[in-house]
Amino acid sequence: MKSMHRRSFLRGLGGVAIALPLLEIMLDDHGEALAGGSPIPKRYVLTFGGFSLITDSEGPDGFIPDQLGPAYDLKPALMPLGTNGVQDRVSVVSGLSVALVAPGSVPPPGGLNWFHRKAPAWFCGQRVHLTTTDKVPLTSAYSSSDQIVADALDNGESFFHSLVYRAQVQHYHTVEAWADDGAMSWRKTGSGDAQIETPQTSPQAAFASLVTPFAEEDPAAAQAKALELSKRGSILDVVDVRGTALMQKLGAADRQRVDEHLSHVRDLEKLVTSNGISTSGSCQLVPDPGADPPIGGDNPSGFDGWASNAGYSDEDTRARVFTDLLHMALTCDLTRAATLMYTFIASALNVEPISGVQKTFHSFHHGQSSVSDLNLMIAWHVDHFARLVAKLRDTPEGSGSVLDNCALVMMNEGGRAAGNGSHTPTDLAFLVAGGAGGLKQGEHIRLPLGTYHPAHVLITAMNAVGVPTTQLGEMTGAISELTA
Repeated sequence: MKSMHRRSFLRGLGGVAIALPLLEIMLDDHGEALAGGSPIPKRYVLTFGGFSLITDSEGPDGFIPDQLGPAYDLKPALMPLGTNGVQDRVSVVSGLSVALVAPGSVPPPGGLNWFHRKAPAWFCGQRVHLTTTDKVPLTSAYSSSDQIVADALDNGESFFHSLVYRAQVQHYHTVEAWADDGAMSWRKTGSGDAQIETPQTSPQAAFASLVTPFAEEDPAAAQAKALELSKRGSILDVVDVRGTALMQKLGAADRQRVDEHLSHVRDLEKLVTSNGISTSGSCQLVPDPGADPPIGGDNPSGFDGWASNAGYSDEDTRARVFTDLLHMALTCDLTRAATLMYTFIASALNVEPISGVQKTFHSFHHGQSSVSDLNLMIAWHVDHFARLVAKLRDTPEGSGSVLDNCALVMMNEGGRAAGNGSHTPTDLAFLVAGGAGGLKQGEHIRLPLGTYHPAHVLITAMNAVGVPTTQLGEMTGAISELTA
């Protein structure tokens, strides 16, 4: 692990460390850079949902607005942008496409010849070489965008190179269950193929890695720290920040910010310990003493059958906890690159606990499924994304907010164009948020159909956080319409 970044951490008994938010005392006189002259760090977050915008049998979609530019209309699936109050900070980028190629042929850059096997094309800008079926594992010759950003922005100040989270615990089906269906982060370190960065699916383990004391080389200090934690049960009791000499040096605004931050850390500890929050928001605890929600078993009916007691591990709670952890990690500069996968590609998640409809998520797209039911689950994804955007917007940093120094993208699996089934990679629409690099906020940006690939959105977001690349995998070029 890296050495502690001195502007972000305080130490307590036995070297126990806790991260702090960016404070006024750390900034220059204008609140626009660190006191030492370094710019306020930029952050990059990529999220994903395994959904398309239409069903096989029904349209139109309930996602892409009819109105262009600012103050666009909110279709049913985008309503959470309004309820979370972030529509003016989130842009909808529609018209994205990936070429489909007949099985057996070699796809062009960015192309694929099977609509369920998308990960390298979506996240790495990689063409997908398949034969006549999709029953083979996929590989990528390139790193994904989050790992490229992590390499570029990780200058030894943040503690984690990147964070890779996933709310859906497992496939929940045993047919065609490939690791790449649940992956969105790939890292190339040598001459061979890039390797999947295995996502963390345990909120408790993710929480422990962020706020649990870091190991000391001194065995006596480590033993004392472990003993104290076992007795007190909270890192905040060991790091008594409120009574330190530093607090006496801070101005009133900084003291309040530290106090609020530590209260949030305490809430996170309670949240993970109690295993969840209620749907009423504001970190309401539920009476469940388990560390993580219990993991549901595989659905014996596979993709499209429904089983009441399978295919669900309280992904709603997991997504909410991961959102809180990401907010903390970005605010405290624990990392500058992160991914959060809400649901698998071709997800067999049991959506009944979330939507009330007795189906798997994949089956929402097929048969005689209703697009209004599908919109319920798309809105669930949008709500988690919007909640993260709102939390970052509401966290002051410098002369603005943390959101002003972020680029966030929410991707999805399929578009709305007819002719290739519900999983068509034509007329996709992604959500983009954050003020880094002059990204346009709160607009519907309609691109010429067939001109831009998902990788072009990611290249634009990478540029916004200061990564001066023109290429992701085999795709080149940014989207000028997305920046002011």
